Amino acid sequence: MKQNFILLLSFIFMGLSTTQVFAQKDKQKNKQKGDRKARMEKARVNYITEKLDLNATDSVAFWNVYSNFETERKDIRKEINQVQNGFLAKSDAQLSQEFEKLFDLKEKEIELEKKYYKELQSVISERQIAVLLNAEKEIRKEVLKRMSGQQRGGQRYK
Repeated sequence: MKQNFILLLSFIFMGLSTTQVFAQKDKQKNKQKGDRKARMEKARVNYITEKLDLNATDSVAFWNVYSNFETERKDIRKEINQVQNGFLAKSDAQLSQEFEKLFDLKEKEIELEKKYYKELQSVISERQIAVLLNAEKEIRKEVLKRMSGQQRGGQRYK
């Protein structure tokens, strides 16, 4: 009986210590992920600021407008993703409604782009807006390139 009790206690202790180790690893992974996101965001901001050749005053005005735009665009894209999730599991009638929602959201995104295009015109030139669009494209391409390298076991982004 005493042996069973000791055996039971040792299993409980091992279970608790294992859980604690995994919890610490999860916290460490989340911290690393947050650090990586912060570094990527900083690099993106620096890259765009450099490409647009913004001085300190123009940079503040630009980033106020652009940050608002990005926040609103991210919200719309999140809604688009929610609508698209589970498309294949829905009936034809449900799909018809979901496609209408999807088209409405895409129209909303276009209207948002038009709105912020006008706001950006008051802060930066037409040429700088064109450079901004190109910089966004280059950043997306670079991120996808690095992500595909990670999946193939290539060099990790640091």
